[in-house]
Amino acid sequence: MSVTKFAVLGDNMNFKEYDVKENANCYSPLKCPVGEGSSYAEDFRKDFKLFCDIAVGCIINNRSRIDFENGEFVRVGEPTEAALKVFAEKVCGMPDSAINAFDTEKKFRTKI
Repeated sequence: MSVTKFAVLGDNMNFKEYDVKENANCYSPLKCPVGEGSSYAEDFRKDFKLFCDIAVGCIINNRSRIDFENGEFVRVGEPTEAALKVFAEKVCGMPDSAINAFDTEKKFRTKI
């Protein structure tokens, strides 16, 4: 399972669609261009925060993980959550640990 297409609401309230290419192992974030043949690269530079917010939305409360075993990427957890985690890494080009500014384990810890 993997994300192969996504859309964002662009200027003039129009949806902009982007394709996400897969490689042989759909849980691999490597060599999977996003938005190939579209304005994705330019849109990403113009609105980096929007695309990172999409990525954060994919990984909040996501308990899956991707492991590298025997030369391939494998999911641990639910397939949909794993696909969203890999998608987040593809969109922002960095591991989810760098994207995840919202730590669900710490959100309930407050100082009184």
